[in-house]
Amino acid sequence: FLGLDNAGKTTMLYMLQSDKFTQTDSTIHPHQAEVTIGSIKFNSYDLGGHMQARKTWREYAGTVDGIIFMVDAADQNRLGEAKAELDSLLQMPELQNLPVVVFGNKVDKKEALKEEEFREIMGLPFHLTKGKDPNQLNPGARCNIEVFMCSVKARAGYGDGFTWLSSFLK
Repeated sequence: FLGLDNAGKTTMLYMLQSDKFTQTDSTIHPHQAEVTIGSIKFNSYDLGGHMQARKTWREYAGTVDGIIFMVDAADQNRLGEAKAELDSLLQMPELQNLPVVVFGNKVDKKEALKEEEFREIMGLPFHLTKGKDPNQLNPGARCNIEVFMCSVKARAGYGDGFTWLSSFLK
């Protein structure tokens, strides 16, 4: 689980583990958790998103099978920063073939971007992403990446992202 601080990474992880919405303080130290979704068991790492924590992301890059990149779609002041971090990750050779789910979180807030606007700002238009249907993937996609809008608080939208990710992990 990667993304800027306050994007909802730890909140999502707790939701997946306990089925309870719990807002947490910023993640100071990386932590690992096992989460089962359907028939897939995910061994996840929540690495934190503050500036210092982002320096550790590279250390985990070679040990993962996929990435969940969370973005606060309601915090328009930080979308450029989130895009820069995502772009940096996508340039890492060890991540070139990994599936990446980009969650535009907090769509329950009135100031949250709609998917089309979010994709434009993040540089992920439909024709460059893999497609949401794992059975009809876009051959023109630049990598295994797809956008899913969600609200962890409202418990909506993230199931499709995990289903998509799991289709690459079988």
